[in-house]
Amino acid sequence: MGSRDSSSAAETAISVFASRHPSPVSPTASDIAALRTLASFVTRRSAAILAASVFALWELKAEAEEAYLQDIAGDLEKSDFVSEIKAEMGLPRTTVGFNGSVIEFYPEYQANCQGYIDALVAGRGSIDLVPAKESSLLGAAVALACLEEGKAN
Repeated sequence: MGSRDSSSAAETAISVFASRHPSPVSPTASDIAALRTLASFVTRRSAAILAASVFALWELKAEAEEAYLQDIAGDLEKSDFVSEIKAEMGLPRTTVGFNGSVIEFYPEYQANCQGYIDALVAGRGSIDLVPAKESSLLGAAVALACLEEGKAN
């Protein structure tokens, strides 16, 4: 990604935009400012939607764990597993790995996502977004392991 053009005349941004989107009419500094504002609105909304999705999955996980514990209440065979679930439910922090060029490189995108998540969680623990380096390799390894396990059975 290139650096941000913060000059009032937006010469660099105009030049880059005109070279990538040829038109008989050259963009003006106010055109670039309008595009920048529009892009900011779109990316902030996108960050809010992503945060709401992560939060919803976090809530759904907690509800499913609670329902599971109620379903198996009194089942002594699963008591070790129950203690593991309760311990996990009591953790104050949840970590969510991310991967992708927008969240990794778009200015302030990750920070906006994290800010919205923090507001949604609001003192009930925390959800931390962290980079999942080499996650595509890990995903491929898991898929291969599942395939190999299926062949063994």
